[in-house]
Amino acid sequence: MKFLSSIEFAIIILILIIIGSIIGAIIPQNWEEEKYIKKYGDVFAVLLIKLQINDVFHSYWYSFLLVVFCFNLASCSVVRFKPLIKLFRPPITSIESITLSQQPFYKEIQIVRGFKDVEKLVKEAFIHSFYKLKFSNSEKGVYYFERGKISRLGPLITHASIIIILVGGIIVGLMGFRTYVKIPVGNTIKVPRSEFQLKLKDFKVEFYPDGTPKKYTSVLTVIEDGINMQTKAVGINHPLKYKGIKFYQSSYGKLNMSDDSVRYYTELQVSSDPGLFIIWIGSGLMMIGMFLSFYINHKRIWISLSTRNNQRIMEIGARSYKDRAGFDKEFKNLESVFGKKLKVKN
Repeated sequence: MKFLSSIEFAIIILILIIIGSIIGAIIPQNWEEEKYIKKYGDVFAVLLIKLQINDVFHSYWYSFLLVVFCFNLASCSVVRFKPLIKLFRPPITSIESITLSQQPFYKEIQIVRGFKDVEKLVKEAFIHSFYKLKFSNSEKGVYYFERGKISRLGPLITHASIIIILVGGIIVGLMGFRTYVKIPVGNTIKVPRSEFQLKLKDFKVEFYPDGTPKKYTSVLTVIEDGINMQTKAVGINHPLKYKGIKFYQSSYGKLNMSDDSVRYYTELQVSSDPGLFIIWIGSGLMMIGMFLSFYINHKRIWISLSTRNNQRIMEIGARSYKDRAGFDKEFKNLESVFGKKLKVKN
């Protein structure tokens, strides 16, 4: 389990997924068996089809790799989740007992005003800086402010988004399909993996003066239980959609006929991607996760008021989990604000 949830195992699976994706990009996908035999020969063509290399992204072995990668990401997320719980609900004792001088940013200053005035001014200063007062103990003079904690969820949300995208990809791979059909004008075919038919009612083509096709359109009718459910003119980039199945105009041709009349057939790409909306949801979550990770900074500031050798002392300790250079300027500005309002004696 430790190895299966490790980064090393994730790298191995990613390499295999990348290799599979490269194969799917190099080897033509979803061809008819005759085309593979003509291009690669009998033996290699049969091997490609048996190993589902002719349809990599819908193959069982590619989906298996995605499932394993999902498991790896989920395991990593569980490991990271336990520390996050402690971070979002820190015990009060840990806030009160922290040593401020050991924080990355630390300043000790002497003040001449009373602690009640100091407490009021400190709270006002942090409110204007969008910090939240998470804990205060006036008797002990301990105050804890925080900002941007939600950024710590960024990596977790990003991990979850990748898992969701992969789940969508697995659903597309196992349940989706893509194929091509040829329909002569006036003919009706049964749509693959469905309970309805598709009729080519009409086909129109326009030509340029040199004879090359300018525009061609298929008028398609969806028939279900003997009833015409939908009719639409399908062109390039204008598909017909019905019950999750899409029909794209791919090509066309002429049928061999004995008379002088011309009868066309249309070639359509028929596809279904049932998990596509899940992929879009995952993509949206990924944008949120990356925004939280890169553009929001988790900052923590502790203030302690005490008396030492008959001197009122303010200690400021702070920690920034990203952009330390930018937070250094903020911390110095905070010192300057307190210096002016509290009449600091260095």
